[in-house]
Amino acid sequence: MVDMKWLASLNEYKGYMQRSETLRLYKLRLVDLLTRNWQRSKHLPGYSVTVGHMVDFTIDTKLTLPGGGYNLRETVNCPETGFNMRMRAAIHAITAFEQSDTGPVYICEQKTPMYRYFKNYFEDLVGSEYLDSGLPLG
Repeated sequence: MVDMKWLASLNEYKGYMQRSETLRLYKLRLVDLLTRNWQRSKHLPGYSVTVGHMVDFTIDTKLTLPGGGYNLRETVNCPETGFNMRMRAAIHAITAFEQSDTGPVYICEQKTPMYRYFKNYFEDLVGSEYLDSGLPLG
């Protein structure tokens, strides 16, 4: 598990970013080394926090950045849940800071796999979904 940080202000965030600059550069180098062979394998082994074990993440090679790199946040998908890295990070953060006596939990979605995941996790989950104004209500 990754050690989660709770930052309560912009100044705390700026201080954390300064202290973690070396780690950020290390991660960028690691990503570069890992992604060199993606053209061939299209898989990346790793731990999926949403299923609780190692998986071979699939890589969506259609989502490339200018210059040919990958947007890891959106392209590294769990083969069992379909969650990309951004969704798994959100799930990890929310469940890491979850406290059983907090009452209802609200998320800004209701029609997604992430909402269904949290519905199994939080008894008092409340969700909402923005739908285009051209769609009928109901």
